[in-house]
Amino acid sequence: MKFGLFADPDRTRYSYLRLRRLREAIKDAATLDAAGRQLAVPPEDMAAPSPRAKLGALERHIDRLRATAGALWSDVPAPEVLAAAIFGAGLAAPGPCRDLFAPAAHERDVVKPALTWLATGGLTRLEDLPRGLPVDAVGYHKGALSGVRVVGLAIRNDLDRLDAALEGLPSLARYLSAMYVVCTPALAAAYLSARAAATAPPRWNPRALEQKLGGAGLLLVEGDAVAEAKLPKPRVVDGKVLEDIVSALRARAPG
Repeated sequence: MKFGLFADPDRTRYSYLRLRRLREAIKDAATLDAAGRQLAVPPEDMAAPSPRAKLGALERHIDRLRATAGALWSDVPAPEVLAAAIFGAGLAAPGPCRDLFAPAAHERDVVKPALTWLATGGLTRLEDLPRGLPVDAVGYHKGALSGVRVVGLAIRNDLDRLDAALEGLPSLARYLSAMYVVCTPALAAAYLSARAAATAPPRWNPRALEQKLGGAGLLLVEGDAVAEAKLPKPRVVDGKVLEDIVSALRARAPG
């Protein structure tokens, strides 16, 4: 399968799975068999024991799916289809396929790395942020020459809360220099899957989450590591002191 000669193995992602991990996954016969079942590859085509033969059968089947006009995988890059199939296999039977996407058992497992990322970026966390905002954490930096930089993080670990954050973030854009959604690759891939299923007829859009983010960035948490998968659209917070921004955020909190 062609991934691109100069593709960065850590920055390039398919269905939010790192290319490095995808390359490791296709060396495992069980993972390829699971992906084949997700894509309804005929069992006899996957009968050969070697991962190389199984991958070849998957590639040929994926090419047929991609060439079917109006179908779920029509014109979707082959590595994206394969990564999405591996993700689907992980949903069907939790195990190695699921673990590739670094799911978090609890939201606190996403919160801790996100707050560490905020602190290591030289940002001071606002401790008295009101509840009910689309963002869960806000950090700021007051520079002598650069002015005030205010960054908001919407930290999520389930689809319903992710959807709510994506709908609510635009209302805060005027108060923040930058906004990020923070989640695991597993949740980001789940978003793509949910959007595909909600389309009539179903269609996989690799950029569905990126498009919904708009000017917000995306941070992906994998264990303790945090990777910037999408840069936010920065904006200058002019003519406001930090206290004014905090007051505005409080005014937008429900209740």
